[in-house]
Amino acid sequence: MNGSRYTPSVEQYLNALYSFLGGEIPPNEDDCITVSLEDENPVTIHIDQQKEQFDIISIVADELPDPVDYSLVLDLLSYAMAPFVDGGPSVGRDPHSGFIQAFVILPFKGMTPDDFVDAFRNFMKFQIVVAHRIADNGEENVQSDPSDQNTIFSDLPV
Repeated sequence: MNGSRYTPSVEQYLNALYSFLGGEIPPNEDDCITVSLEDENPVTIHIDQQKEQFDIISIVADELPDPVDYSLVLDLLSYAMAPFVDGGPSVGRDPHSGFIQAFVILPFKGMTPDDFVDAFRNFMKFQIVVAHRIADNGEENVQSDPSDQNTIFSDLPV
């Protein structure tokens, strides 16, 4: 973490992201960048300059399976608490679309461009694991635990 009071510019964060991605994806008119890796769900990064934060979101499922496995419910409830526990990513249901979405809010303050790229990388892993977990309806054949993917989030200021 950057111990100084200096907050990098949005351009510095984006340049670090573009370096990681290997190319530039300019924000659209809504200050959003959408990144897709292979066959996984697209991830949208919203640049909220007024709140001085990045909102990163991805649809991980159109809906929950019916019936929902109890272990999946417990995991989803645990993921929902992550922002309060360690500032990590969360999962919720969009009340308008009904889609199940993974999301994280990353404040500019206290975050370096490298921290941003690490958080983005960890979010990509998190949303992939959650999407597979939901698709498998709680079966334990998913290779990794999403809580292992968000170590950078515990260091970010909330």
